[in-house]
Amino acid sequence: MTTIEAPRTPTRPAPKRGVNWEKWGWIYMRASGVVLIVLIFTHLFVNLMVGDGVKAIDFGFSGGMSRCSGSRSSTAPTACARS
Repeated sequence: MTTIEAPRTPTRPAPKRGVNWEKWGWIYMRASGVVLIVLIFTHLFVNLMVGDGVKAIDFGFSGGMSRCSGSRSSTAPTACARS
């Protein structure tokens, strides 16, 4: 009958030195996700409950956004150039 030798004791890995970037990246992703959720619900609350909601979006709002975006075809100065 053959005998099986006892397994060797496992060697311990060398202690790592330096910053654990994987751990800190994980923590950053989770923390930024929580901050993003808070910003989303704060934005929704302010715009829908405190503000005028979707009634505030009219042609003046959306047309005024594109006027200052830099996508105009003429070189004439616009109201955005006023200081």
